[in-house]
Amino acid sequence: MKIRTLNIVMFFFLTLAFGYNIVFAESKNNAIKTMAKIILHLNHYPSDTEKEALKKIIKSESTSKHEGVLANAIINLQHKVTDSDKKNLKAIINDKSISTAMYDLANIIINLNHQPSGKDIKKLQQLVK
Repeated sequence: MKIRTLNIVMFFFLTLAFGYNIVFAESKNNAIKTMAKIILHLNHYPSDTEKEALKKIIKSESTSKHEGVLANAIINLQHKVTDSDKKNLKAIINDKSISTAMYDLANIIINLNHQPSGKDIKKLQQLVK
């Protein structure tokens, strides 16, 4: 009886742990997806509504430092990325621990010139799926 109770308790805690990781991963993925959608439809700079969405990403407790840098760089876009944002984006790109999605998004942002290239649009479309 004690072993069965222990198994049930362990199952419960494992379910919570895995559930937390799935929710956490989805919330992280949502920030990347939101930014990718904004860049995908970018026309020289983000709209006021898009800037508000980016500010919410920055303020969110679940947002990583790198995600905040990406969101801030998008907010500051005026046809292309600012020099100070380029420096921060290069630091992200050089971080070997980041996800492929974050790496791709940082590269797309740093190379923007008014709007994403055809090659970048394909990558962005994959990010928003």
